[in-house]
Amino acid sequence: MSLTTKARYAALRETILDVMERQIGTSGLSGLGMRSIAKTVGCSPGMIYKIGVDQDGLILMVNARTLDAIGARLRNAVTAADRPQVAMRNMALAYVDYAQEQTPRWDALFSHRMADERPVPTWYARKRDAMFQDLAAVVARAVEDASIQQRGEFSRMLFSAVHGVVTLGLQQKIGRVSPAKLRQQVRDLVDVMAAGLSHLSRPEATAPQSS
Repeated sequence: MSLTTKARYAALRETILDVMERQIGTSGLSGLGMRSIAKTVGCSPGMIYKIGVDQDGLILMVNARTLDAIGARLRNAVTAADRPQVAMRNMALAYVDYAQEQTPRWDALFSHRMADERPVPTWYARKRDAMFQDLAAVVARAVEDASIQQRGEFSRMLFSAVHGVVTLGLQQKIGRVSPAKLRQQVRDLVDVMAAGLSHLSRPEATAPQSS
């Protein structure tokens, strides 16, 4: 493949990703179709697959843009905090705000399933895990003598709890929740969890339980 052809395919890929990002941002993955994308781009459906990436790969690339957008918000939230507990609260509120403002894009992160149950590629897993690393860095400031494993586990637990509240709130699964109420629920949840962080520094927090 010549350099000119590679450059043309690279440009086509970026155009396709831009179109997919707009479609996902409007109607999520349910409204995504390669034929409609090809029509918008102005190429044949077969041409899309000549760029060397299948549909799963293209969706992951769009989702990676979403992860970048969320990550930027979380990092900005940290800079405005004077204490790690406040930073955790701000990060959680930034997350719920993004989920409410960009619900279809946010939902695509979790509703997408790889064909044939394939694992996501390493580059995507690293980008996804970077969000937990940012949170773990804040936890480290709050409990300096906690182990790296403890910080990582607490970060994932905190994210899972916040994500669960946000998901149920947006889907209205357990009753109607207003945007303001959802933010308050997330704030209260994080404050309670942050208040219990001190247990990570206690030796008994990691000691095996006796039978």
